[in-house]
Amino acid sequence: ASKTLTGMIEAPVRGKSFWISISGGFDMSSPDDDFAKYRQLLIDVTSVTFDKGAAYTNLVMAGGYAGAFALWTLAQSNLTATASAWTGLFLLLSLTSFVSFEIYKIVFHTRNTLGLAAHLKTGKPIPEQLADVQAYNSAVTEKNVLVFMRVWVVVLAFSVGTALIAIMILVWNFVAVLCASL
Repeated sequence: ASKTLTGMIEAPVRGKSFWISISGGFDMSSPDDDFAKYRQLLIDVTSVTFDKGAAYTNLVMAGGYAGAFALWTLAQSNLTATASAWTGLFLLLSLTSFVSFEIYKIVFHTRNTLGLAAHLKTGKPIPEQLADVQAYNSAVTEKNVLVFMRVWVVVLAFSVGTALIAIMILVWNFVAVLCASL
């Protein structure tokens, strides 16, 4: 008989809890197997959601950086040397933290791909290789969910925060120039 699994999930970023219920597909021989499959499903869903959100965030951040650097360039003649230096510093800190995380992500995914390749070159029978690859992939996905999401929240907050400070300096100077011309 098919089983229904129900459980409370706590969202790591917003601190909100919600109930999730999944029916069907849990016909294993023991409750431990059912909950292991359920846990893996939740990890997979969280990982896919994170990846899609990160891709969208990267697009928005790239557009934001392009706009911020364009505004900074246009405003150079109206900025004091100090305001220009602070704007550049905050944009540089923001961009550096963002790019550093992307490089970390590239290294992480490259290592995981090499690990998967190593599991495929063992010479074991196909079913054993597939089980090894699935176990490895599950461990990597879990690490991705547990580590990447926490690190990404910090990097995103820092990147957005420093970029917003730079934009506020530009806006303040635009307003000052406009007020001075009145």
